[in-house]
Amino acid sequence: MRSRPALPALVLALAAAMLAAASAAETAPDEPVPPDPEACASGFVHRLATSDDRVCVPPQARERTVQENKHAPSLVDPNGAYGPASCVGGYVWREAFPGDTVCVTPAVRSIVREENLLAHPRLQSSPSAIFGDDEPDQDPQGPWLCGEETTDVVAKTRSGHVIDREGRVWAYGYGRAAARLPFDWRQDRSAAVTFADLSRRYRGATRAGRDIAVEDIAPHLPLIEEAAKSEALATDEHDAMTSGVERLYCLLQNETTGNYREVVLEQRGVLGLLNPSPAARELKDWFQPHFWIID
Repeated sequence: MRSRPALPALVLALAAAMLAAASAAETAPDEPVPPDPEACASGFVHRLATSDDRVCVPPQARERTVQENKHAPSLVDPNGAYGPASCVGGYVWREAFPGDTVCVTPAVRSIVREENLLAHPRLQSSPSAIFGDDEPDQDPQGPWLCGEETTDVVAKTRSGHVIDREGRVWAYGYGRAAARLPFDWRQDRSAAVTFADLSRRYRGATRAGRDIAVEDIAPHLPLIEEAAKSEALATDEHDAMTSGVERLYCLLQNETTGNYREVVLEQRGVLGLLNPSPAARELKDWFQPHFWIID
């Protein structure tokens, strides 16, 4: 009959095996951590309209979204056409994602749609990623043609797109750099704008959007001159709940002085403006589709 090993010997053998396994685990190479395919590029964060909302936006946009969600119940009209999903007068569904019925101003919904369109290029993994502070500045040199701009007159920030005379589309003011943009808000847009003014406005711009063919620019230059003959008139559409404006404009250059005149085609927000000329409508239809499209 075999004798059983003494209990201390079994304990010692088990302890030695455990130590050997631990030592092997410590010396094993670390498994590479796969990159998060939804990680945002530098200068952006997830919007979090819901816990699953992974659209990348500037930090101030996420703060805006938090406030929208917080105030959502107070902007519902339970007696409206859509029942508890109806908005009070002057508000529309945000539509950050399918089924999003949080009520916001039309100006904010436009911004949200733009955020959704920019979701892919703002990812860290995107080959065309748009970066915030860490991206080197690529200042466009002009001459400039037309653009769109969103200005927050309280936060004194500005962002938008501009097209130069070569048909290239530039984006400026996105990411953390937006707060550092120079600011020269003024109601009167008829005064001359210098080359230096526009250089400051578009500082740090990066290429973004679908370029316009150069041969398509010349036929539209007379339309800018025609639109400049009509003043943008105040409209009844204004949004007292927002602190900014969205503006579509073109730039008419004085060949003698080199200065520009800003020709407002349309403006929405705290002050609504609309250029009534057919040329203004044609210009908007021509260049606006080239924004928010990343090749």
